[in-house]
Amino acid sequence: MLFFKILANLLAMGAVEEARAALIDYGLQAGAYSAERIKGEVERQLKRAESLERKLAQTTPDKDEKEEPSPKEIRRGFDKSAAFLMTYFKFQIDLNTIKPTTFAMMLDQANREIAAKLAAAKRNK
Repeated sequence: MLFFKILANLLAMGAVEEARAALIDYGLQAGAYSAERIKGEVERQLKRAESLERKLAQTTPDKDEKEEPSPKEIRRGFDKSAAFLMTYFKFQIDLNTIKPTTFAMMLDQANREIAAKLAAAKRNK
């Protein structure tokens, strides 16, 4: 967006050839554009960039707006992970005595093994 604001300022100062060169460097075929078409293209690209910025601002939540998961959601995630590990490694895990670091290492190991199997399957195709 800043690029097109600079080009708009160049055009306001009458530096059409400099704006044309910048548009060519940007990747547009502006060599045969008239001065009015260059001005219109810069305005169009600027409006497009501003629209995209507004759209991104609406879809990206602020850091302050992110909600922390509730204890129930945390527990549900932990239970899902435990069920996955018990199914994957085919043994029971005592959730009352397992250390968090051990649990995390088991999840990491399972993820690495699955990733390796997927990579091997892709190579064999």
